[in-house]
Amino acid sequence: MRALYIGRFQPFHLGHLHVVKLILNSSKEIIIAIGSSQVSHTIQNPFTFYLSLTFIEMHYGLSTLKLSLRHLMLSMQMNL
Repeated sequence: MRALYIGRFQPFHLGHLHVVKLILNSSKEIIIAIGSSQVSHTIQNPFTFYLSLTFIEMHYGLSTLKLSLRHLMLSMQMNL
């Protein structure tokens, strides 16, 4: 089963990571969609799409959870 987790992740924090791990307990795959990714450098959305993606991948080790995050998010960004 595949799950979808949508958020702004401004920034991605330990609470988000906890939710990802809970989802992965009941799903084989998770799709993480970064909402409001077309907006950056504002008080509500200070980070760019790519910086948010980097936070998710690097700072919290999600790449070790077998997520094809970068490919999915890059294709989503191109379709905006």
